[in-house]
Amino acid sequence: LLICVILCLIFLALLRLLSVPWLCSLLAWLGVLVLWMGSWGNIYIAICTIKRDLLCLAAIVKVKLAMYRNLRNKRTIPALFAQKVQQHPDKHALIFEATGEVWSFKELQERCNAVAHWALAQGWAEGDVVALYMENHPLVVALWLGLAMVGVEAAFINYNLRQQPLLHCIGVSGARAMVFGAEMTKGGKEA
Repeated sequence: LLICVILCLIFLALLRLLSVPWLCSLLAWLGVLVLWMGSWGNIYIAICTIKRDLLCLAAIVKVKLAMYRNLRNKRTIPALFAQKVQQHPDKHALIFEATGEVWSFKELQERCNAVAHWALAQGWAEGDVVALYMENHPLVVALWLGLAMVGVEAAFINYNLRQQPLLHCIGVSGARAMVFGAEMTKGGKEA
């Protein structure tokens, strides 16, 4: 293995001396490594899955570039969401399979706006942290986006936590307040 690594590094250095681009050098180095190790089965698997892997890589690069652009332009998630609402107001935004609920972008925005007004009425301001302790439901998304609209950060607390682990997570989050679902009360679900 040590000999293989040394030979591959020498091969990589030779490619760099010949001014071969780094991606080509990396691919060549990986090819030499696989051939040297005698992993013919792995080569077959790589050939069979190359299309899927390249599509996945392209998707990851596309998402990373979009994130970089949005960070550079200082666009927030609520601003991006508002843009999608304008583009597709009646398109499905959330489909909750458990109950069959379907919310359009417009309906979700209305709920988010209601949450934002409610948060401001509570006296929460930009930079505050509020813990969300509820089971999975579309309302969680509305709460998160609605709080984000007024600059309040949501700390998602795992709804399976009880007693000391729950107290620890709430304490670590630095939450000023906690929003919880009725299912999390003693009457709603065993605590």
